[in-house]
Amino acid sequence: MSYQKGLQSFDYQSFDEVLLCNDSVYGPLYPLENLFTQMQESPCDFWGITDNTDMGYHIQSYFMLIKSPILKSQIFKEFWQNIEVLKSKIEIIERYEVGFSQAMINAGFSPSVSTTFQASFFQKLSIFLKKFTPQNILKKLKSFREGRVKLIRIGKINATHYFWKALITTGNVPFIKIELLRDNPLGVDIKEVEETIAKHSEYDVTLITEHLERMGKVKL
Repeated sequence: MSYQKGLQSFDYQSFDEVLLCNDSVYGPLYPLENLFTQMQESPCDFWGITDNTDMGYHIQSYFMLIKSPILKSQIFKEFWQNIEVLKSKIEIIERYEVGFSQAMINAGFSPSVSTTFQASFFQKLSIFLKKFTPQNILKKLKSFREGRVKLIRIGKINATHYFWKALITTGNVPFIKIELLRDNPLGVDIKEVEETIAKHSEYDVTLITEHLERMGKVKL
């Protein structure tokens, strides 16, 4: 409910744009100026950095900019008024992350993203084969028990996890998901995270490693 409480704390309708962002990512790995410059001319009503088709098309909510037409709409107001506390992460994603994008699109508002990454056939095949190692099967079952993934989603591809490296090196995505480095629920190869960030960004990687250590994650 953090976004709801934030929106209740000020007169958001008086602004041209409102940025919703949360603490589920590390970054920014690059200055955000280029991102905003790129999206300034986009003919859309709301935009984010990445999108996803898991459980329905949606803009991923870790970084999402909402423009005035939506801010002044009744559908936006009603959506946030009806937010409830939910215990399951999957239910939160379905009802509020996917639900927000779908509600805005159904109301006639147009979405956009700054980065679109399409996996090739061979990339998808490689990911599919890697999913069925004993280690990865155990990881997925653990994530399923903890309510962080649905069985029907195990076959899906989340670009911010599976293609984190390409998104940083070629997609100019200025963030990396904390869940990927802390839990790695999909069993992705993250051995080169520190080297990749250090090579392609001036971001202080020790901020990541020290935070992971505080959470009990000793080594990437």
